[in-house]
Amino acid sequence: MSGKNSSCLSGRFSDNGRITLFQDADIITCLLTVRLTNMKIRAVLACLVLGLCAASLPLKAQTIGFVDARRLVDEAPQREGEIHLLEKEYSERSRELQGRAEDLVSREARLQKNALLMSAEDRQREADEIRKLERALQRDQQTFNDDYVISRDRSLERLEKLISEVIVKIAEAKNISLVLQQAVYASRDIDLTDEVLEELNRMAQRE
Repeated sequence: MSGKNSSCLSGRFSDNGRITLFQDADIITCLLTVRLTNMKIRAVLACLVLGLCAASLPLKAQTIGFVDARRLVDEAPQREGEIHLLEKEYSERSRELQGRAEDLVSREARLQKNALLMSAEDRQREADEIRKLERALQRDQQTFNDDYVISRDRSLERLEKLISEVIVKIAEAKNISLVLQQAVYASRDIDLTDEVLEELNRMAQRE
């Protein structure tokens, strides 16, 4: 994964020792930004190739449509459902990790407060135990992050697959030969974005 993407995915400890965990909507938006950037690059190359090929096709076969991929992902009602599933799956683990982090902060504060009243042996034993718990927490946090990324990617794949299926369905119904998702200019006459969103909303209402 790129550096930009990694920065969006990493949980971290803040200055006060609290774990900063994922905000589901922010993470999905972050990943989608990276994915859509890659999609734009591929789409530009595809436009160049398809533009050359289209020159040799009969005019009747050159019916073209356009969709705003970013808007489809942002406004698809199914996106909220996917976010809800992620929250349901990971909220309990997130709270458990946060609670452990807060307990460690409190334990470190007590050690500092009572250090002068403790023997050197007791102070060292408590400090060692705190470091051990911190290492275990960091390992569990990394496992949480890894599991979350896998589930989030699957969630995004389901959403993208559904959107693609709706685009194909509409394109076939309108006898459209080619649908682009990136263009310097696209007339509203060929923009299918609203139609795709309307169909996605109808599907969500039936669920």
